[in-house]
Amino acid sequence: MIIAVSDVHLGWKDSTGKYTKQEEFLKFIDYCDTDQIDHFVLLGDIFDFWARSNMNIFCSKEDSDKAIRDIVQKNEKIFMKLCRLGAKKVHYVVGNHDYLIHTLHKRNPENYPFSVQKTLRLSDGGKDFFFTHGYDLDVHANMELYKMSLDSYEKTCYALSFLTDKTGWAAVNTWGLYEKIADFHNALQYMNLDPEKRTNEFCAVERLANSRAACLFLGMHPSDNLVYGHTHRPYLKKDAAGNYTANTGYWAGKDERDAGQVNTYVKIDDGNISVCPFRGENVL
Repeated sequence: MIIAVSDVHLGWKDSTGKYTKQEEFLKFIDYCDTDQIDHFVLLGDIFDFWARSNMNIFCSKEDSDKAIRDIVQKNEKIFMKLCRLGAKKVHYVVGNHDYLIHTLHKRNPENYPFSVQKTLRLSDGGKDFFFTHGYDLDVHANMELYKMSLDSYEKTCYALSFLTDKTGWAAVNTWGLYEKIADFHNALQYMNLDPEKRTNEFCAVERLANSRAACLFLGMHPSDNLVYGHTHRPYLKKDAAGNYTANTGYWAGKDERDAGQVNTYVKIDDGNISVCPFRGENVL
């Protein structure tokens, strides 16, 4: 069995300020703490290094507000539970908001708590599944307008991991680059847009993901089933050849959860794939 989850975006607090996202994700991890799961795939943007300074995701000052201290402690608890998960293999496929992990892993891969990669290919029930966060699909579908390659996008993702004031950084540092790279400043603004403001662009991502030509851009086999995240839009689609494309969706706080289909994950069991909402029940 394979479980894949993405786009939890853990920082100091969730977007609603109600601090429920961490609590529900902790319950989800507890249900997944079993050797019945062969592969547990963290499919990117689990931690959000763009939203907060990196240390402050897991550490807080003693004089910090109690609510901040509580959520930081929960983030650390989530990290430790993921490190000790009972699944036979835990994989971390990096996203754009946690691309920093890919660089950190390369420094000492033997002792790193997760197997880290940009893409992943697994088999279950005689079928092959290709996992990627989806920012690569975004680049190929939309970033040509800004003349940004996949390599330059990843370098920018890494740089944004160290910036707590992205707007100020862009104002100070992008002008020189703008003279060399057309529309670079617009590309940065585009990267930082909330998913709900990128409906047209994410539709382009989905069109590419559901095309068998996606294998040309992603490096997957034409018969692979594709699992990705990034767009915060969970779905499952089967093509004429019988291959599936699935999106893992995203996680949110209680108010957002009640307003739509969030807190979703992908389950693959004996080759059968499904997109499931987590509402506190057993995931197996």
